[in-house]
Amino acid sequence: MKVCTVLNQKGGVGKTTTSANLACVFAERGTRVLLIDLDPQAALTISLGFDPMDFETHMYHVLLRQATLADVAIRTELDNLDLAPTSIDLCGIEAEMIRGGRGSGLTIGWEQILAKAISTLDNHYDVAIIDTPPTFGCLLTNALVAANMALIPGQCHYLSYRALEWLFPILEDIKEVNPNIMVRIVRTMLDKRTLHSREVSEKIVNTYPKLTLDTIIKLSIRAADATLDEKPVVIINPKSDVACNYRQLADELEGVL
Repeated sequence: MKVCTVLNQKGGVGKTTTSANLACVFAERGTRVLLIDLDPQAALTISLGFDPMDFETHMYHVLLRQATLADVAIRTELDNLDLAPTSIDLCGIEAEMIRGGRGSGLTIGWEQILAKAISTLDNHYDVAIIDTPPTFGCLLTNALVAANMALIPGQCHYLSYRALEWLFPILEDIKEVNPNIMVRIVRTMLDKRTLHSREVSEKIVNTYPKLTLDTIIKLSIRAADATLDEKPVVIINPKSDVACNYRQLADELEGVL
């Protein structure tokens, strides 16, 4: 199974939207996909039409080794797409993971808990996509240690562009544990009407020419509207420009993931 971790320590850049739509496109094409919600805000869980409060077991219990991924994974309405949901309980997990909370003995190898959990499902899925919180810490570390690819949505806005530089020292540290991780940047929320957005898009390419993907996800009200229906835009409005962008992203990633 290939594992793609979607990350950026800056919020609002399109991590959850990218995770959900990319997973849906792969699933439509017959790829068996497991979406893992590792953000305590549970935006990914909600965006697929589920209420985080409905689950008695979720990613919190997986990371404390109180449940397996197979225990918590649920089917979505889309064939080939399952979700490992989360809840607000995940907010308090970092101290428990490092201290070995509840007598679980997690102090050794806490950064590899998710990787080991995913490995138990190698024969069940082709791809796992992990949505991460906009913070550095145990959750993001676990997601990166488990990953074949770190996919960074880079919003075409100057503050988002500046935030990218903070990620790379973290990724270098991760490579000491996971030396084969591949890093790619996808430009998101490009507003072609503004010079600012176009210039930042060029800056990202010029600064990270070997890492930046060709696909650009355009700014679109269609993607925002889809959240109201709690479904990804490729499902709600499959012929929209932004849905086409995500299909192009899937095309490009199929060649490298």
